[in-house]
Amino acid sequence: MASSEISCVILAGGRGERLYPITQTRPKPLCPVGNATCLTRCILAAKKAGVKDITVAACYLADQIEKEAGCFENVFVKRETVMLGTAGCVRECDPSGEDILVLSGDGVNDFDLKELVDFHKKSGHICTVAITRSPFPTEYGVVNAKEGVVKRFCEKPMWEKVTSDTVNTGIYVLTRKALSFIPGGVFFDFSNDLFPLLMKKGYTIGAWEGVGFWCDIGNPKALYDCSMSYTGGRASVHPSAVIGKGVSVHSSIIMENTVIGKNTVVDSSVICENVTVGDNVLIPKGCVIGGNVKIGDNAVLAESITVASGAVIGKGGRIVKDIKFGGVKGRLFDGDEGINGHYGETFDVSDGVVLGSALCDASGENPKIGVMYSGNSSSRLLAEAIGCGIRYSGGVLYDLGLGFETLCGFCSKEYMLSFAVFAEIDEENSLNIKVFDSNWNPVRGKTLKAIENSFYRGGKASGIIQNVFIPNEFESPLYLYTSSLVSRGKSLKGFRLRADAATLPGKTLSSVLERLGADTSGGIMSTPGVTVTKEGRGLNVVTEKGNVLDFWRLLAFYLGVEAESKKTIYIPEDTPSAVASYAENKGCECLRCSDTQNTGRDFDYCFKDGLFLLISVLSICSKRGISLEKAAETVPEFFIRAVTGEYDETAKASKIKKLCDECGREDGAVFVFDKGTVRFVPSSHKGFKIISEAASSEYAKELCDFALEKLKD
Repeated sequence: MASSEISCVILAGGRGERLYPITQTRPKPLCPVGNATCLTRCILAAKKAGVKDITVAACYLADQIEKEAGCFENVFVKRETVMLGTAGCVRECDPSGEDILVLSGDGVNDFDLKELVDFHKKSGHICTVAITRSPFPTEYGVVNAKEGVVKRFCEKPMWEKVTSDTVNTGIYVLTRKALSFIPGGVFFDFSNDLFPLLMKKGYTIGAWEGVGFWCDIGNPKALYDCSMSYTGGRASVHPSAVIGKGVSVHSSIIMENTVIGKNTVVDSSVICENVTVGDNVLIPKGCVIGGNVKIGDNAVLAESITVASGAVIGKGGRIVKDIKFGGVKGRLFDGDEGINGHYGETFDVSDGVVLGSALCDASGENPKIGVMYSGNSSSRLLAEAIGCGIRYSGGVLYDLGLGFETLCGFCSKEYMLSFAVFAEIDEENSLNIKVFDSNWNPVRGKTLKAIENSFYRGGKASGIIQNVFIPNEFESPLYLYTSSLVSRGKSLKGFRLRADAATLPGKTLSSVLERLGADTSGGIMSTPGVTVTKEGRGLNVVTEKGNVLDFWRLLAFYLGVEAESKKTIYIPEDTPSAVASYAENKGCECLRCSDTQNTGRDFDYCFKDGLFLLISVLSICSKRGISLEKAAETVPEFFIRAVTGEYDETAKASKIKKLCDECGREDGAVFVFDKGTVRFVPSSHKGFKIISEAASSEYAKELCDFALEKLKD
């Protein structure tokens, strides 16, 4: 390959699981956008920018990539045999230019890439990232930039971590010096590895904002919307497709060699290659039909139906539910909130089987996965479905039985599990599935993505069905949990505290208090008393004098004691400032870190579980000979108030950026006042969560009211 001033590498090796069923039979870069594939559009854009030689990095269905690339001069294909990550792949391609333009084969745009290259050369940065604005930044990497320089990267954050609407487009220009920092033969990404390394070494990374259209075809809806943007909403029909007499095709994508019979209606849908559709068929809005599907005469599909590649729908078939390859539409996990939705509509028993299989797939070798459910038959059925998927995929199933969320998290550590799953369906069929890793943390980051990707492709099958481990009485979750609580506690003789047994955690707490010698007698309204939320973390203690200690005030007291013997305490990111300040006033430093950053410094169980926290606080009181009332008096009152502010979903990302700019912070929109603080957190559901901290309940309310008004600005 002849040397040139600038070379180009197009990354085209990914499987594109989130685009299934479309990518079951074609690589993502060969998805059509208007009258051309993504790969063709990338090649033409690179040539327009002055690039002479282009290397396409291919892996999944690479023969199809080679066929398409062969239509162009000076375009070469490099097959990946080992997955090396985005940066590692570029290094492996060995581009010849002094500068290297990197494009994502699944992105299309109308940016002036020559302007990007010129910006890079003039700026002198070791590399430059092309950014653009997006109303939905959680699908991409968020970039905080100022005056053309990158300040911070956050790869595919959950909404609560979003601080800007500028995103990484996957378009870069690298110097050869930047290339020299990429190690050979190991997995190495741009956003997660190379860019943080360069910034740590003191290099600046340029940020060039592209103006115009940009789209990453991450899922079927994104592909459809992108294609319609190019066609102006008109149907995109491949020349090789055969359309019968009387057929109505409206605002749809019809791919190669598809045959559609007479008098059929196709509306706002995607039909992949080699599909045969009979006469008088109805395919309404939002349907996605995979490759090689056969649909018989007079079949009728409901709106937004997905049909897996190779499926057969008989004559007169009525399809009201997806014919699945595995998975649901959209993001599977809703951040730390887990998997939510309406049971039977967005998620059902068959999805539970696929989830169990996907958890095994993401666990690596010899997976051990526990499943627990809340107290009703629907929850148990869902747990059994997840368990079937685990066993089907060669994992050892730990049947954890009936329980609650924090007990499930406790089991993840106690049994040294790969994952622990809590399944709950309430009386209104609302779904709640929590997945904990081996350290009692909600799954996040790469682990979460691995689970989602496997789920979208239907999990994995195994020829080996493993046994089920059912703990005996003295190995049961509740026995180990209560034993751990009792062993942590001190004698509580002389203490009187009644626990409300209306929830399973409350009933468990009452039992532990009795075993430690506390007096738990009294009626429902008697004091001192404690109520525990159904998940086991939240609690409220009311002392004899009516002093209220919630989870955070109890934690402040506990950290204040810990601070007497420790110089540094690691606390979760969501810990209120008042709690951290109380501990720091005792002489220690509180360092906030996420669950994924706590390697070698696991958070105390007290951060995760209300029962462990309360028993620890009571034991401290017992050891020091003070009452719970006295402990309450040592912790200043502070009030936390949370409300929801509705906001236009398409403008939420730009609003959080404006708020962050206004308060001068890159880590979140927090406004600080003399008597308190108020934080804006983008919500994955809708609008913003607004959280205030103040010395009085009245001022906490005022701060929330201030924030709600600010959303109207």
